[in-house]
Amino acid sequence: MNVLGLTPDEVAIAERVDAVAVEHLLPIAERFGERHEISRELLETMADHGLLGLNISAEYGGAGGDHRYSTLLCILREHLGYRDPGVDFTFGLQGLGTVAIVRHGTDEQRSEFLPDLVAGRRVYAFAVTEPQAGSDVRGMTTNAVLDGDVYRVTGTKTYISGAPDADVVVLVTRTGEANGRPSYTAFLLDPAADGVTIRSDIELAAPHSIGTIVLDDVVIPADRMIGVEGEGLKVALGTLEVYRPSVGALAVGMTQRAFDLALDVATNRSVSRGLLGDLEAIRLKLARMWADATIGRGLVYRAAALRDAQQNSVREAAISKLFATEAACRAIYESQQIHGARGVTVGRPIESLARHARQATIYEGTSEIQRSIIARAELAAEPVERVGDGLDPVRDAIDRLRASPVGAELLAEQAGAFRLADACIALDGAALMAEQLELLTDADDPGVARARCVAEIARTDAVDTATSLLVDMRRRGGTDAVVDDDLAAVRAIEVSSVDDRLLELAGLLW
Repeated sequence: MNVLGLTPDEVAIAERVDAVAVEHLLPIAERFGERHEISRELLETMADHGLLGLNISAEYGGAGGDHRYSTLLCILREHLGYRDPGVDFTFGLQGLGTVAIVRHGTDEQRSEFLPDLVAGRRVYAFAVTEPQAGSDVRGMTTNAVLDGDVYRVTGTKTYISGAPDADVVVLVTRTGEANGRPSYTAFLLDPAADGVTIRSDIELAAPHSIGTIVLDDVVIPADRMIGVEGEGLKVALGTLEVYRPSVGALAVGMTQRAFDLALDVATNRSVSRGLLGDLEAIRLKLARMWADATIGRGLVYRAAALRDAQQNSVREAAISKLFATEAACRAIYESQQIHGARGVTVGRPIESLARHARQATIYEGTSEIQRSIIARAELAAEPVERVGDGLDPVRDAIDRLRASPVGAELLAEQAGAFRLADACIALDGAALMAEQLELLTDADDPGVARARCVAEIARTDAVDTATSLLVDMRRRGGTDAVVDDDLAAVRAIEVSSVDDRLLELAGLLW
């Protein structure tokens, strides 16, 4: 598979998902309304149309797409998220609560739980977050103590999506210490077990099922352990590695929807000198939305393809979630501006999107956590491979910055690390768009001209972001941190005016 696009088979799957959403899922969601609970009817309908089993092995009743689990997950979430993020939540929760079983469960656990997932018979949840430990997974204090052939668990989990409706919970807890460090283990929890109290005590801006799980000396049989004792952190972080690109896919769907809604307003609303969409400021906003959706989509499916190829994708997963969710927030804000007062009117699709998108920058690791992950990976990495996109002076400058004692010290500080992360995201986006452009060989394809604009926009963004990083390092650390020649070489890279390319792109879009 080309990591920047979908195979014909995957395009057909995307089209089927969209058709099922429009014909069968949206009517149920509209009747159900915005409630803080799961619609069992919606879940069962997804199962009836095969959506819950697309990426599950045929051995457990699925369609056999487990070899491309992450890619199919992203296809589903992008297209469901485009139509209704609330519908996507119902779908996404089932995968989030079962990734650990798929990847680390025993054959008996898979045989017991995955057929029910495919059939939509149970609601699954994933419980890691605690009152004092949000994105910091290692900060959890919920503890499980071995007592004969059972574990006794005490603690509190909060902000657990699906908790009030869950039939099965994947629970990650501490299990003492190993080699002087905290040990963590994952279990399958029955929410109806003695000592479990689930409170529906949280209301989010975008309503969905969420709550707090209190565990008071809860007994969990040892055969309900997922994986082995002490590998719970691996289970938790592995789940997030798989799911973060899918959150990015949801965000890409929301960005695309924000663009389409705004374009409809801009091309139909009259202003004093024509249509709203004729105004340069509006054209710049719309084109940026479309470009961000395109770049975000490339980053998402790259991360998914790496995961499906069994390669480490922690860095790429973080990049995809960070870029796509923050781009969605920007796009939806601009779409609301184009809508005017209607953009903040309750009941309008764009107003609902705004609430859903904002939450996506926080759950499954905040944007700040993603930047920290990316920066750590960059500081530990070997010099990057040259890709022939004309941005090698940028990569050379960053490599020398990392190698400089002063530069390494500045980049290890959080402010420098976050700037480094943003520069690397922009570089990855530019490289992907350049690669995509190379793959488009049909000169008559209108997509070629659009792709060229997006590639040039991404290239300019990369140079500008890297320049900002280097200038800041130069100001903070002097010539030991940034060699003036490197900064001059980056500034000398010929790039287009972003506004010129955005206006050109707008002319190609409508």
